[in-house]
Amino acid sequence: MGYWLGIDVGTTVTAAAVCRKGGLAEAVALDGGSALVPSVVYLSDGGQAVVGAAAVRHALTDPDRVVRGFIGRIGDEVPMVIAGQAYTAAQLAAMLIGWVVDQVASQYGGPAAGIMVTHPISWGDYKRQVLATALATAGLTTVRLCPEPHAAAAGYAAKQPLTPGQTVAIYDLGGTTFHATVLRAGDPTEFTVLGRPHSLAQLGGANFDDAVFGHVLAVTPVLAELDPDDPATLAATATLRHQCTLATQALSADTEVTIPVTAAGITTSVRLHRAEFDDMIRPQLAETVHALHRTLESAQLSPTQLDTMLLAGGSSRIPLVAQLLSTEFNQPVTIDADPSTTIARGAAILATPHRHLDSSPPSLPADTTLLELPDNPPPPSLTAIPLDVDTIEVHRRLTNSRRAARIAVSSALAVLTAAGVAAVPFLIARSDSSPSANAGTPSPNAPPSPSTPAPDASPVPAPASPPAGAGTGGEISSTTTRPSGVIRKTPAAAPHQLADPPAKPDPATVPASAPAPDWVTTYTWTTSWSNPPPTTTRTTVPSTATPTATTTPRTTAPPRTTTTTAAPPTTSSTQHRRPPT
Repeated sequence: MGYWLGIDVGTTVTAAAVCRKGGLAEAVALDGGSALVPSVVYLSDGGQAVVGAAAVRHALTDPDRVVRGFIGRIGDEVPMVIAGQAYTAAQLAAMLIGWVVDQVASQYGGPAAGIMVTHPISWGDYKRQVLATALATAGLTTVRLCPEPHAAAAGYAAKQPLTPGQTVAIYDLGGTTFHATVLRAGDPTEFTVLGRPHSLAQLGGANFDDAVFGHVLAVTPVLAELDPDDPATLAATATLRHQCTLATQALSADTEVTIPVTAAGITTSVRLHRAEFDDMIRPQLAETVHALHRTLESAQLSPTQLDTMLLAGGSSRIPLVAQLLSTEFNQPVTIDADPSTTIARGAAILATPHRHLDSSPPSLPADTTLLELPDNPPPPSLTAIPLDVDTIEVHRRLTNSRRAARIAVSSALAVLTAAGVAAVPFLIARSDSSPSANAGTPSPNAPPSPSTPAPDASPVPAPASPPAGAGTGGEISSTTTRPSGVIRKTPAAAPHQLADPPAKPDPATVPASAPAPDWVTTYTWTTSWSNPPPTTTRTTVPSTATPTATTTPRTTAPPRTTTTTAAPPTTSSTQHRRPPT
């Protein structure tokens, strides 16, 4: 009797299952009685591929010929050089799939009538075509492709039939990746993707194994004293990592495990409780919960609208996963007795001739045979480029990004510098403790300001009574008026003088200890006010020369603002040279 084969090719492990006509799918033991085989390939001198645990053992003695993690690089145009020979990731995947097909054929007495291979939901036409071409080149012309969430839903529907219109959330936590997808059931094996699936790269069971490994190193500091280049240390490290992986898997059923630690001159063990393990991985699992939230939001569904939440992937059997999901979404979760082979069994069900799959919204039907795939689809704009390889387009974008960042920073610095320079006079005026003398008080005897300054205009006399607190000799007095915003930097009057003395002050009134300044700086700017009060500001610079009166007419109603300086106020900053006395 014929059978149909389903293969779930994962980044870390690969699983296979078979389905006979009218029966349920069952997992196949591939490597030493295990249903899971490591997705690792070792290439010998003759180009022969060794797959699974045997390839992992070669990593200790010949690591340059061992390749892992290549599934995630399918579609990458940069080949991998192994033992002097270039291979693409799709070619290595075809070697792995071909090895699985041969192993199953040897157990079931012949080739399968149909083969279904799963792929991540995020793959487009280009990556599917690349894998299809590599499989056809390897002689696997009867292989069809389908997304992983569809296979998981089909495996669940084989035991718990779904009625059309029901929605299923697929939580797939594998060895190194996580995928969240929402499907709507049509016919028994037809599903439509709702919203946008979300994936998290480099998050899965391998991260949890690393957390346990780091915990062992932390509680056993003597391991850090070993020589990392010693072959015995490398072998002990590989053994310890394998023990940490076994401990991670055991904690799914046990509440406490003991991890043996054996190295050169070291023989000990580390006890790990499930509560400690949960604390290690809780932040990473929280990221998967948020990703599922985003998937539901893109599908415009609330958790209460889900009919079931299906857990897939070997790492989803961790008890904390189901606890977080049921608490966060307030919905019961469904997990298979063997979640690591759920997708493979669903793929075997979809491979049977009476099954078909609608993989919309993707334009390519998931069960299309390799020969029906579109020819030469355009590659994506950016393929999976290794970290140490950059294309010209990447360099151009990085250069433009850096140039834009520099321009933005330079503009911001220029604006801040200009604002700081403009604020200096204002801050000086505000920080002066001496109150301004007669600031903004018009003189009752001041004549009307003509439109044109008179060359022989005399300074306007100041009020008779000086205000208290006038500036002392040698200090800087600042006078600010609101309408015109005039600030004068002039020598302050003596204690018995007005801040604005007559044009020709008596030299005797100036203290001998206060030298006359050589320069007088005047800053002038205009500040907008909602209801500017009329103010006349008068500043007379003491000088031996005859001062020149400058009158600036106001654009508003009288009284006008009159400013008397030693030079016409044609600029915002004026400096006057005082002749030596």
